[in-house]
Amino acid sequence: MSTGISTLPLPRWEESAVVVPPPGDEPGAWSGAPSSVATDDGVYLAYRVRLPIGEGRGSPT
Repeated sequence: MSTGISTLPLPRWEESAVVVPPPGDEPGAWSGAPSSVATDDGVYLAYRVRLPIGEGRGSPT
């Protein structure tokens, strides 16, 4: 019986690359990807950037 659920391969560190670096190395500075979609045209990535603590919440980049 099929459940209709398909599995995707797990990400591997050795095949990973930083696409959007954080805006600094201070505490609170980070970039993260809440989602991505692979299509025939490529991979589309939605991401957020956060400035260091005390410099504002979002980043204009």
